[in-house]
Amino acid sequence: MEALVYIAIGAVFVIGLVAGGVIVFFFRRIALLRQLRNAQRRAARMVGEARDEASGILATAKEEIERNRTKSESELRELIADERVRIATSNSFQPSTSPADSEMSRR
Repeated sequence: MEALVYIAIGAVFVIGLVAGGVIVFFFRRIALLRQLRNAQRRAARMVGEARDEASGILATAKEEIERNRTKSESELRELIADERVRIATSNSFQPSTSPADSEMSRR
């Protein structure tokens, strides 16, 4: 009879260990899944913030490109106008040095 009591106590001990292991396994799984969901939410939030920041940087870069393009075009127009004035003034005040003109001036 005593052997039967020891067997019963041993069986309860084994069943308790197995049940405890199963409970720990499921609670640990639930905790890990919760951590995973939290990490996914954080990652999604970070990606969204990064996209917003990238959009802002891109918009700023486009504005700067447009400002630089406008400034460069203005400077180019100014240089072209200055060059036209320089060419016009250098052609109108330059004495003629062709051989035909020198022959006419000698007569």
